[in-house]
Amino acid sequence: QPAIDACAPGDTVLVGPGTYTGPANRNLDCHGVDLVLISDSGRDMTIINCQRDGRGVYLHSGETAAATIAGITITNGLIDGRGAGAYIQNASCTIKDARISAGEALYGGGLLFSYSPESRVEHTEIMDNGPSYSGGGFSCGDSNVDFVSVLFQGNASAEGGGGRIIRSDVSFSDVQFLLNRATA
Repeated sequence: QPAIDACAPGDTVLVGPGTYTGPANRNLDCHGVDLVLISDSGRDMTIINCQRDGRGVYLHSGETAAATIAGITITNGLIDGRGAGAYIQNASCTIKDARISAGEALYGGGLLFSYSPESRVEHTEIMDNGPSYSGGGFSCGDSNVDFVSVLFQGNASAEGGGGRIIRSDVSFSDVQFLLNRATA
């Protein structure tokens, strides 16, 4: 978070390999600044482990699709609310070459988009999130989201194991839903 707080629009935070834990490495908030948070070693080597104490990323201050999260794994998010991996509310973002896993939230165990006008998720794995009440892998409400080359696997919830869409314009291209489950 301290590196993100020092950014101006268009800046890049280059994250080295490792597993990042603790309060400064979860609930990451760009505070309305369109920046790029990117790994220099890829998602297998760069991991944000929320330790089941909060979410990975929370964008809620009007960020645009220029706000980018790339090459990072976000895992073990736990929130009694929305979006354990990432919660995009009244903002947009681009998530690419990422992995969102083992998140648990009431809505959107992996990702939750709410009033997101132009988000995009590409070349990303959304795996083993849930159980959630609704939208194990993702949840979209009143949003426009494009999913391109995304794998949704092993996600679970009472409703919409792979995902949940309400009043949204969502597109899927080269997307796989495998072994997701809903119990209702």
